[in-house]
Amino acid sequence: MKIASKSNNVVLKIQKIIQFCLTYLISVCEIGVCVVVNDPHCGTDNTTYSNLCELQRAKCSTNPQLDVQYKGDCLGRFSLHSTY
Repeated sequence: MKIASKSNNVVLKIQKIIQFCLTYLISVCEIGVCVVVNDPHCGTDNTTYSNLCELQRAKCSTNPQLDVQYKGDCLGRFSLHSTY
């Protein structure tokens, strides 16, 4: 169990570092990497994105007009847009 615990700690530290970079230093458009977090957001294109970072990445790459419609799954849409 110690190996799994250490592995989880490493993953958590990496996620915190990436989140810090995304928040304070560089944009997701520049790095193109998102932390794997399930925190659904509904985009103005009525697509459910697995998290805000994935929505921002779609905005950078394919749809500059894309914005957050609301936090949570889009009603009536069950597919998550993600690149896991």
